Amino acid sequence: MIRFVLRSLRLSTVLLLGLLPVAWAQESGPPQAVKYPRILHQGQMQVQFNSGSLGSTRPTSQSPANNGLAEFPAGDELFFRRVRPAWVVEFSPQLELDTEFEVDLQPFDSFDLKKTRIETLDLFLHYRFSDQSSLALGRYKVPFGWEGLRSSRTINTVERSDVTVYCYPERDVGVTFFHHDPEVGEFAVGSFLGQARSNGDSNGSLDLIGRMNVRITDQLRLGASGHLGTFRLTGGGTDIPVRRLGGEAQWEAGSWKLESEVIYSDGYNTASDADSRAFGYYFSGVYRLAEPLDVVL
Repeated sequence: MIRFVLRSLRLSTVLLLGLLPVAWAQESGPPQAVKYPRILHQGQMQVQFNSGSLGSTRPTSQSPANNGLAEFPAGDELFFRRVRPAWVVEFSPQLELDTEFEVDLQPFDSFDLKKTRIETLDLFLHYRFSDQSSLALGRYKVPFGWEGLRSSRTINTVERSDVTVYCYPERDVGVTFFHHDPEVGEFAVGSFLGQARSNGDSNGSLDLIGRMNVRITDQLRLGASGHLGTFRLTGGGTDIPVRRLGGEAQWEAGSWKLESEVIYSDGYNTASDADSRAFGYYFSGVYRLAEPLDVVL
């Protein structure tokens, strides 16, 4: 146990020291004229500990399930939850290339650099017509819902709700038009391939996905999302219909913030990996104790 803790601390220290030059390089200096093209970099690293009491979802795995909904025994695990470097290449004030990658690392006690995988999460061109309107082309999060669209760098909980995990459409390849008005709200509509989780197979049609979020008052925002399309399982020859509807609400006043979302899916969803119905909702309350510290329920 002592060796495990020392090894974990040593590895964490090496990684943190490796990130220090990046942080120093980002320190602000005297104002300078922006020259294009330029490259901006950012990222995140999260370390997580899961107790073996959560259980495992598979009899052949000792890794605990994040949500604790498991029936097989598991062991304690300390691991990197997320290591995600990101780069933005700005070609001009209007055009940029956004990228983000996932570095898949193993638990601290069985770390093997040779087994590390790197996955492309985001890779898309973003063109701004104005301060309010823009167009995205490539692979990115589709415009659906509230919690699923938020970055894990700014989300209020360690893990997203099961509603989002199993009903959110995930990242996909497509094109989307965005419009944002601070006084009214935001709107997005896009067309996607619809094969986010399939390995090389294609379906017979493109998916249509849209979202709107309207400012009702200074404190209250209401939104709705829709998804129509098809999905084809790997090796399957039949297109499964995809129909999703979502509703969302956000209320903020002073130190209090309340968020809620409901998603209904009739057709393919990741919960069953088949043609079935799924429904879920969540309610989140946040109280800000101080500027960097929140309490979440």
